[in-house]
Amino acid sequence: MMPGPDGAHSWHPMAYNPKTGLVYIPAQEIAKSFTPVKDFKSSEIGWNLGVDVAGTPGAKKGYLLAWDPVAQKEVWRSEHVGPWNGGIVATAGNLVIQGDATGHLNAYRADTGEKLWSIDVQSPIMAAPVSYEVGGEQYIAVLSGFGSAFSLQAGKVAAQSGNIRNISRVLAFKIGGTATLPAAPPTQQLALNPPPATADAATVSAGEQLFGRYCSACHGENAVGGGVVPDLRASGFLGNDFFYEIVLNGAMKGAGMAPFKAVLEQKDAAAIRAYLVKRANEDKGSGPALEAASSDAAATQLLTKYNCQACHTLDKKLVGPDYKEVAAKYAGDAAAPGKLAQKIKNGGSGVWGQIPMPPNSVPDADLKALVEWILAQK
Repeated sequence: MMPGPDGAHSWHPMAYNPKTGLVYIPAQEIAKSFTPVKDFKSSEIGWNLGVDVAGTPGAKKGYLLAWDPVAQKEVWRSEHVGPWNGGIVATAGNLVIQGDATGHLNAYRADTGEKLWSIDVQSPIMAAPVSYEVGGEQYIAVLSGFGSAFSLQAGKVAAQSGNIRNISRVLAFKIGGTATLPAAPPTQQLALNPPPATADAATVSAGEQLFGRYCSACHGENAVGGGVVPDLRASGFLGNDFFYEIVLNGAMKGAGMAPFKAVLEQKDAAAIRAYLVKRANEDKGSGPALEAASSDAAATQLLTKYNCQACHTLDKKLVGPDYKEVAAKYAGDAAAPGKLAQKIKNGGSGVWGQIPMPPNSVPDADLKALVEWILAQK
């Protein structure tokens, strides 16, 4: 069906300029296929659609459309790389301003569509800009950052719009402004280090169906994350039975991961895990770029090898605390290396919140190197 639920136009604000008489629309063309589910039964949680919903092959379009509502015709358009671009503001100065999914804020002539100015803000823009005045000067402000339904459910299709790095900021601009953004964090390839895929085809097929109904709305079609919540192909829990505590009992409820025990049994969760392991093995070495935890190559390799980035980053809380926060907590404690090593190896709970840390099988030499690096962060 074209357009699908994500629309020809979704929630992103449009604008109207009474001087040009035009409406400015953040338009997109995203199709979806709908396949009826045989013997469908509603569930307490999960998607109760009665159909399997999936993306369709081919490119997804996104563009800024200037539309004449009286003549019912297009006046001009500016093409974007893909869909899910920002809302729009139109000013009395014959400007139309819109951010896009590649991480640029753009200004156009409202009457002709000529692009007058563009700046790279390092992260996608979905919000609409606002125009305001302070002390006789006009400012344009906008919120940067990626998220919402399309980036969650669409997975790799969302990444095709150009940029899935979620660097959230409020940005303000004025004529003659001289401020500059700090350098963006370095990037690294998503590390897929799954256990071997040993489940039979029937189990994997069952897991795929269950994932589609209960997991894909947040973790992405085909288990490919869109950069907002963890990509489960890279989860360090695929080879760890703590996976069941998370999926069934809500061990990570505090981080937004709901428990599914009311609708899933252990065998269901095992099938989902089997499907994720299969998908991770299929895509190993070809994941999308995500933010790096460290600029130190040796440390980054270890953090990647043991999937630490599934729960931690250098300076932002994810599922667990960031590394700088951990280093600050242990600062000045002579016994810190031993304490942190035991915590990593044996797991624990109650120190950083309600979400427990599972035990990790890390050789002593690598464990020592990880601990030393973490405690050195400032």
